[in-house]
Amino acid sequence: DLNLNSDVIIDAGMFSSSLRSVLTAETITELAVSRGFDPKNVIFIGGALSTCSAASSAGCFSVMVRTQLHRGGEFPGVDSVVDGYGAGEGITLRRILAISGSRSR
Repeated sequence: DLNLNSDVIIDAGMFSSSLRSVLTAETITELAVSRGFDPKNVIFIGGALSTCSAASSAGCFSVMVRTQLHRGGEFPGVDSVVDGYGAGEGITLRRILAISGSRSR
């Protein structure tokens, strides 16, 4: 039985040139709890090292979506790194479900 009822929070840093994000570990924790989720059951997908690290600090499983500018970089504090969206090495629903399934075991 597959339940995909969830909320989506988009990291505004993915769409701006600002180096500062409002998504801190505390903010991510508050967002998860206010929506009825335990942060340890949240898979956070982001495009910035700072927000992915904050999500990990909040107890979430963080997935960093690399861009061409990030290729070959190191991502301390991030749980998983993918090369974009879609098939191949990108993030897909199948990959998210596999991550989710492995975390609940």
